[in-house]
Amino acid sequence: MDTIDNTVPAPAPGFRDHPDYSVTIDAHAGHVRAIFAGQVIAETDRAVLLQEKNHSLVCYLPLDDFQQDFLRPSDHTTYCPFKGTASYFTITANGRTSENTVWYYPAPYAEVSAIKGFAAFYVDRLDALEMGTGQG
Repeated sequence: MDTIDNTVPAPAPGFRDHPDYSVTIDAHAGHVRAIFAGQVIAETDRAVLLQEKNHSLVCYLPLDDFQQDFLRPSDHTTYCPFKGTASYFTITANGRTSENTVWYYPAPYAEVSAIKGFAAFYVDRLDALEMGTGQG
């Protein structure tokens, strides 16, 4: 009789169905600042970079490093079979609003658990996403 090991989480549906698919997460060795409507929305030295096969590189910042006064939770969600269900924030600053511009995974799949507590932006909706190199 086979036994089931409940200590090993089941793979995310995307990885189960596409075992050769890759998602890598690495620390960014530099300072990152996100600016919207002339306001610094988030700033950190603890960003991570997520590279997903066939997608552009995405910079995730710790939610603790966001200026919460500029964020409003949204009802919008999306689903990724590799990362899980994303929740969104709308940004409002200096009379400007950008709906569903910030996303995060409250309960990411185990394979990408390193992004729990981090959020990313649709960069084209920001004034700037400044990413330092961490050198000198």
